[in-house]
Amino acid sequence: MDAGYAVVFLSRRHSIQPFTKGLPSGDIVDRLTQILTTDGGGPAGLDVRPGAGVADAAATVATALVAAQRAARGGTLLRVSFETLFEYLTYLRAIAGALRPLGADAALYLAAAVSDFYIPFALMATHKIQSAAVADTLTLTLTKTPKMLGALRREWAPAAFCVGFKLETDEAILVAKAAASIRHYGLHCVVANILETRKERVLLVTPEEGAGGGGGAAADGPPRADAAGVAVAAIDRDPTESCIERQLVTAVVRLHAAHRAAAG
Repeated sequence: MDAGYAVVFLSRRHSIQPFTKGLPSGDIVDRLTQILTTDGGGPAGLDVRPGAGVADAAATVATALVAAQRAARGGTLLRVSFETLFEYLTYLRAIAGALRPLGADAALYLAAAVSDFYIPFALMATHKIQSAAVADTLTLTLTKTPKMLGALRREWAPAAFCVGFKLETDEAILVAKAAASIRHYGLHCVVANILETRKERVLLVTPEEGAGGGGGAAADGPPRADAAGVAVAAIDRDPTESCIERQLVTAVVRLHAAHRAAAG
């Protein structure tokens, strides 16, 4: 939203939400209890006085609330939650279809980690499985989750800018799989992460033909041809930034701008 976008935020219930990135997670209740104070028996409020001991935390919460209120007033954020794979795919198709008239102005940022396998709805048990009715072990047969990226790119929103994600533990495998996604589905960019360093460093993988005009060069450092047909650029977290996402979004916005320009 800071980059000028209106956002449809499709996320699983109870996952991290917009404007909460800098807030504590495990001890949020304790921190809020510290922040919400009473003054001489008066109503509770945010204590941000110097020396209060919780001023920094209070300022963080206040900043998040102000940003959320600004988005609400501007109508630039629509939050949609899902619980199951079926809901996710249904909402994704509906959202992509709604964005289709926007053409190249629309961007799909597919960061959800969708399960590779699932149980088809028709094969699910109608009632709770009774332990007394089965042997000592229970075997589940899972089906490979259908890949919807092809339909998304070819049918649902073919002109939209589409960013995918890959997470691995081996960089060589990671780049190869990111390149495969670009070739198979026509993605415009893949954000590739190594599990151990995902909060400090990401790779931006783009089609090789886009490396010179807003492709891999949009990230920090020169692009590298680590896999056939793609350019790879690294983004390392700036020490002045609390998280790498702001740098990543800036790079993706540049790529989207180049996509829009090419589309005329």
